[in-house]
Amino acid sequence: MGAGGNRTVMASPDPANHARVIAYLGQMLNVPDRDRALPFCIRDTASSDARFRVLYRGQYFHVDANAGRRDETLQILSIVNMTLNLYKNANEIPTTRAVQSVP
Repeated sequence: MGAGGNRTVMASPDPANHARVIAYLGQMLNVPDRDRALPFCIRDTASSDARFRVLYRGQYFHVDANAGRRDETLQILSIVNMTLNLYKNANEIPTTRAVQSVP
């Protein structure tokens, strides 16, 4: 048991599992929004309120700022990013440098 009586679980990441998660998210984009089991939405059409866009294989993909009440796209992308970082060397993960302000 860990500190405070919490159980600690050790897991080793499996790249095949992460590839399946990413493939599943891609498949979900082909399902109409109202029929999706997962609140995940990336569009290939521009909108005026897009949070950001990414160029992938010559095509832009957009994440809308107001995709809907049930939208959890940013949280899902964050989790995918964090799990993919498990495979990287610590030196490969971008960090924010410390800044010292002088009055």
